[in-house]
Amino acid sequence: MTELRELRLLVGAAGSGGGFAAVGAEVARRELAVPLQRVIEDAHRELDGVHERLASFTAALHTSAGHAPSSAASPAGASAEDASTGVVRQARARLVNLAGGCRFEVVVMLSAREVSGPRPFVLELLKEPLRNQARVRVLCPHTLRADAAARSVLTRLVQDGAEVRSCTEAFDPVVVFDGQAAFLPAQDGREEEDGGALTYEQHLVAFLGRVFERLWEPASPVEGAAPGYGDALGDLKSTILQLLASGLKDEVIARRVGMSSRTFRRHLAALMHELGAGSRFQAGVRAARLGLVS
Repeated sequence: MTELRELRLLVGAAGSGGGFAAVGAEVARRELAVPLQRVIEDAHRELDGVHERLASFTAALHTSAGHAPSSAASPAGASAEDASTGVVRQARARLVNLAGGCRFEVVVMLSAREVSGPRPFVLELLKEPLRNQARVRVLCPHTLRADAAARSVLTRLVQDGAEVRSCTEAFDPVVVFDGQAAFLPAQDGREEEDGGALTYEQHLVAFLGRVFERLWEPASPVEGAAPGYGDALGDLKSTILQLLASGLKDEVIARRVGMSSRTFRRHLAALMHELGAGSRFQAGVRAARLGLVS
């Protein structure tokens, strides 16, 4: 009874002469968790403020002539660049520590950039959780299976203990740590692979987790030593036909499935040949007759 009351699963019932009333587990969880989450969020915001204040002070210190006697021998702007690099390294170390402290699960939505980059920082973040035997789930577009280098990366992740699936949708990369924090890598073409945004805002983190789960459930498992592209072609063809039937332009469909426009046109030509169609409209009609689109 004491434990149930501490967990807010039992509360005093009004007008019951000292009796108790049961409370739903979800209501009790929110009553206990929300205040703690607010404390955690406040602490993280305070920590972010400390990092920002220290970073700005360090930058000012390095760019001050009175505190940088060697600046005369350095190229103009070198000290500011060093300070910026230090901030990036600090952010990188913070993410590595966050990943290493995960106790339950890390979920990842990978894009081609995170796999093909010279320093795939998102993949580096998975090393410690895998080593600590936390659950790691990785979702990627089907199109990564067509690239030999990407297939090698996916195979290594499976061998290291990650659960890997691919789906028809292309998406921006996301990493969610224990359902408590989310990292969104920068997608603006900058060279700092670890640039991006880190958030502890629970509504946003929960939303990103739900998006991942919706894509994860129907996705195709990547297993074995060679996750071939052919394993996912049927699913990809069906998706392309569905998008064609909806009237979307080629460029839009290509972005949705994570292909270049040239690669998409090759797929479209192969589909039309397979269906014996001379136009997009005819391909849609024949696909509908064959039950390939709903």
